[in-house]
Amino acid sequence: MRTELPFLDHVRDVAQADVHVLVNGQQTGAGGASYEMRFIGRESFRGLDDEVTFATAPDATPDVTRRAITAHLALGLGRYLARTDAAGRVKLTAAGGPGGPPPAPRKDPWNSWVFSLSANGFLNGEHLQRYANGYGSLSANRVTDRWKTLLSMYGSYSENRFELSDGSVVLSASRSYSAAGLQMRALGAHWSAGAIAGARTSTYSNYDLGVSLAPALEYDIFPYSQSSKRQLSIRYAAGASSVRYTRTTIYDRDSEFLPSHDLSVRLITKQPWGSTSLSLSSSQYLSHPDQYAVGGYGEFSVRIVKGLSFQANGDLEMLRNQRSLPRGGASTEEILLQRRELATSYRYYGSVGLSYSFGSMLNNIVNTRFPSASFMFASP
Repeated sequence: MRTELPFLDHVRDVAQADVHVLVNGQQTGAGGASYEMRFIGRESFRGLDDEVTFATAPDATPDVTRRAITAHLALGLGRYLARTDAAGRVKLTAAGGPGGPPPAPRKDPWNSWVFSLSANGFLNGEHLQRYANGYGSLSANRVTDRWKTLLSMYGSYSENRFELSDGSVVLSASRSYSAAGLQMRALGAHWSAGAIAGARTSTYSNYDLGVSLAPALEYDIFPYSQSSKRQLSIRYAAGASSVRYTRTTIYDRDSEFLPSHDLSVRLITKQPWGSTSLSLSSSQYLSHPDQYAVGGYGEFSVRIVKGLSFQANGDLEMLRNQRSLPRGGASTEEILLQRRELATSYRYYGSVGLSYSFGSMLNNIVNTRFPSASFMFASP
């Protein structure tokens, strides 16, 4: 962008800008991206705001996406350039012939369906140890203004092999397979309803086979049309699971039927001062009211003052519903290699950080020579 738009000065801090451009992106039903550019006038342009929206194809390469963003950025800045001394030196050109009525929309032979397949493998090791992992997925999605259909399948296999000093070999493997489906229908600007179904088998979670179904209802405080800027949604689901365990559980069950319900709240904001994402969720077994889980996730990025920004993210989950834990616990190898789910009352992670920059605000030079000096500190 710096090299393709040389008539602009790109500054490090929004406090120094004449125009603040806030770009928000969301995935489209076809698997591409829909971008919304908000042009916010500052200083002499204060009060002069605008929006530009466009979409990229699902097969767009990073270069195609970058060029599209740059082109629309230049177009959106046109009204600001027209109010500067540079207006007389700007020329707008368009590809193709003279303007006319927009072309009729093309018929979609796939009827909005998008299919994706992936397969990946990973291997590393040395003389006395080896790790191998393979996983694959298949998905079929269809998204329209009123309907959303998401179907997916996933499989994973991982294996650790260790040769100990006495010549013995420790071999540990983990398998996980799952399938999930979502069917949703919009009920207006704020409401939507749907159903979620799933099936899974997992050596880690002691599931020989688990099948679940749950109808759900969601309400967004703000209209869904504003989701690229802000979203505050509340979703409630009630359903049941039928589970068959690989090993007898700590509750002496080999299988069981578990009705449950859950409630979740999600807040997302993307504003000139930064972005915030916060979600809270709770679930409970209706047949065992004392067994539940409550969790929350937060992510914040805020510009405090000129050049100084604060970032933080974290997750905390309180667990009282681990019904699949096998009787007899896990072996030492399974614990060290994280091959079995362990009894716990909570899980968490978090990070915080500050960043500060100062110095020249108007250096638009791009120089890619000697991109890094890391070769000076190569590992032995």
